[in-house]
Amino acid sequence: MNLSSAIESNRLSRLKDALHELSRECVRLSAERTRDSQTPIGVSKFGGEPDVPPSFDWPMWEDEPMTFLGQINCQQISRILCPNFFPDSGLLFFFHFVDVDGCYSRRKSNRVCWWQRSTRP
Repeated sequence: MNLSSAIESNRLSRLKDALHELSRECVRLSAERTRDSQTPIGVSKFGGEPDVPPSFDWPMWEDEPMTFLGQINCQQISRILCPNFFPDSGLLFFFHFVDVDGCYSRRKSNRVCWWQRSTRP
């Protein structure tokens, strides 16, 4: 569904101009459950284990390891969104600190790491 259709179907025509002005290109990511061992190395994914090189320094927050959230294959995403924004290759790894209560709300407790090679770690 495009923005104009969403505006119309949600009866937001009075806000049409403002919504179009505020809108930005985006990509909708979807996931399907699979075993990490069955996922090819270097693909975009949520969860599991990151495909990091052996020399990778795991991100820490206040001396505690951060939780791996997912990775994006830059070659896959740069073709479809913002060609000048993402690197042409490599992997982006997303991490966040989750405390013992499962809280995700700490400020500045996230990290994005880029590994520039897209070959097998």
